[in-house]
Amino acid sequence: AAISSIVTIAPGHEPFYLRVIAPPPPEQAAAKITPQATFKGKSSGAGTAGADSTKNTAGTTVATPATDKDIRNQPVADSEVGPLSKDQVTALNAQIHKSQTSDENTAPTGDDEYSMRDSALGTVGKYQFDHQDLIDMGYVKSSVTSNDDLSNPNSWTGKDGIESLDGYYASPTVQESMMAEKSTLNYNELVSNGTIAEDDDPETVAGLLCVAHDLGPEAATEWRSTGSVDGGAEAYQAGRYAVAVMAPKVAEINAG
Repeated sequence: AAISSIVTIAPGHEPFYLRVIAPPPPEQAAAKITPQATFKGKSSGAGTAGADSTKNTAGTTVATPATDKDIRNQPVADSEVGPLSKDQVTALNAQIHKSQTSDENTAPTGDDEYSMRDSALGTVGKYQFDHQDLIDMGYVKSSVTSNDDLSNPNSWTGKDGIESLDGYYASPTVQESMMAEKSTLNYNELVSNGTIAEDDDPETVAGLLCVAHDLGPEAATEWRSTGSVDGGAEAYQAGRYAVAVMAPKVAEINAG
């Protein structure tokens, strides 16, 4: 039967893989999200400026800063994310990996960092995605409700040939591609809800993307406006460190 709708593609059933796999129409693919001019935050009253926690992180240290070795082991990013250059994205990815996998509960289940799993949380891979991340990117079925289910081959959709958790661990190229996709999704969401503004420098953007990866984009938004999200300041400083300190070294390190 005909469906009366403004959308160009409508799901007829779940799981609806085309939602993730199909490219956007050319006019949408060419469009870029434009950030608002400046961050406004949550105002406490008429005529008052909102708080901005990015201005109040003095004294917060980076628990596990990325090193030259981490940069050397990090594949160079294929694309930019927002205002971040490829070198800056490369450094940010290296720092996110370092931060995500330095917990005592996280260890490789195989031969390299792509097989990392957190024994407490159940997050998986080099960048410690959870089941919802994998659902959002089309690799895991929408019926999956926990990270424990990732060990079941029936939980996987087969996208990019990945049909099990072991297959995911054995797919470094796919994991790097997923990281690029997730960072873009997080950036677009943070721009859309006003958390990232046009006048934010690359260090600020990287810090907020690190918070979004670690705690979720909603938490990144809440943290910038209120500062009340545990772990937000630490994650933000880690992202800033990646761009301020490590990104300028990327070309030299990779040149040997």
